[in-house]
Amino acid sequence: MKQLIIFILFLTVSCSLFDSNEEEIDFPSRVYSVEVDSIYNSNINFVVLLYGVDRCYYFSRYEVVKDLPDISIKVFLVKRGEGGYMSTKYIQPEINIELPDTGTYDFHFWRSKTTSLDTGIKL
Repeated sequence: MKQLIIFILFLTVSCSLFDSNEEEIDFPSRVYSVEVDSIYNSNINFVVLLYGVDRCYYFSRYEVVKDLPDISIKVFLVKRGEGGYMSTKYIQPEINIELPDTGTYDFHFWRSKTTSLDTGIKL
């Protein structure tokens, strides 16, 4: 009986990957916070905070659009499987941006179609 309860609990809290025929589609995720991890020459590393609504969400990729001195960054998540219960998953990917030269840059991290989390940094 105890083993059955543990098995049922495992199925309800883990991501179900039994239906692997579904195509994974990534989507932009709202960036909640940004920290500068390191700056070296004209490279800057950020750590961004994202939330997945359950434990089946994972970092996928990021896109960078440079219209200097403005740099727009959109971070994507992907959902793999079906979650058993709603539980926020904190996701903190590292974002590396290579810049052409030192100077002052305005970074715009995507939050929605109309808003961004903005920060200015001088290299």
